[in-house]
Amino acid sequence: MTKTKGIRITTPQGTAQWAYLDKPDTKFSEEGVYTITLRLPTSEGQPLKDQLLGMQQEQMAYEKKAGKNPTLMTMPIKDFVDDDGVEHLDFRFKMKPSYKSAKTGETVQNTPKVFDAQLKPMTDMVGRGSKVKVNFTADKYTCPMGVGVALRLSAVQVLDLVTVGSEQNAEGFGFSAEEGFVSSGEPEKAPEQVSATTDSEADSAETEEATNGSDF
Repeated sequence: MTKTKGIRITTPQGTAQWAYLDKPDTKFSEEGVYTITLRLPTSEGQPLKDQLLGMQQEQMAYEKKAGKNPTLMTMPIKDFVDDDGVEHLDFRFKMKPSYKSAKTGETVQNTPKVFDAQLKPMTDMVGRGSKVKVNFTADKYTCPMGVGVALRLSAVQVLDLVTVGSEQNAEGFGFSAEEGFVSSGEPEKAPEQVSATTDSEADSAETEEATNGSDF
C-alpha cells in the first residue's frame, strides 16, 4: 500500500452517533478499533466531504501518472435524512489500538485523546447525542482494492456531553414529573409468616429432602 503525508483536520461541531473512545469496538476483530461517527448537517459537512473527495482524486491522478488505473474506493461518509427531512452527512473516524513504529519496529499502544469544552482531559464515556468536534488525519492511500482516504482519529472535544445510557431514564421515554405516588426507592418486604408445621411433619419433610439428594 502506498500513501502520502496526511493532513490534520478539525471538524465543525456535530452530533456523536456511535462512539468507542474508552475501549475498542471488537465486533469485527479481536484487537478492535477505536471509532466515532460524527453527524453534520449537509450544509455544514459538504465542504469537508468535498475536501476529502478532492484528496481522493489527487491520489487517483498520482496513480494514473504512474501508469496505473485503480478504482475509487467507497469513502467512510454516508448520507442520512432525519424524521424532519433534514439531510445530514455521517463521517466515521477510526484509530487502531496499536501500531508498529517505522523507526524502532516496536509496537506502540494508541488511544484517542478526549477533552472537555475547557480543553481539560476527560474520561467520561461519550454517549450518542453528545455535541463534539473531531480532530483527525486524512491520509490518501492506494491498496489492491483501489484509491481511498482514511479518516484516522486523533482526538475528540466534547462540548455537550450525553452520558451513556441516559436515554434510558424516565425523560428518555417521554415522561415528565407529576403529582402523585412517590417511591421510597426500597422494595417493601413481605411480612414474615409463622410456620404451623408440627414436629412430626418437620421430621417427614427432612426425610423426604434427604431421599431426593438435591444440592439446590
